Amino acid sequence: MKHLKENALEEFKEMIEKSWTYNKMTTKEKENWNKALEDIRVQKALKGSWQQRWNILQVAYESFLKALDYQNGLWRQDYVVADTKEDKITII
Repeated sequence: MKHLKENALEEFKEMIEKSWTYNKMTTKEKENWNKALEDIRVQKALKGSWQQRWNILQVAYESFLKALDYQNGLWRQDYVVADTKEDKITII
């Protein structure tokens, strides 16, 4: 299947919206991500072939996740934290 460069943004958005990282975001974070994609600076940066545009979008998404303190596969997973100061256990 040949991808058209003009479709890179929409195809990338569709892929991201199905991803587990996107599903771990809050509603506000999802809104901010979608606003970022609509930003004129992003639109101007999307040049070149479909693959080049996809790579630009991938870097933008990775940067966005890093700003949300993305921690690879364990990001926002439920896990137990022991608070030794107050001698309690918290599920995050």
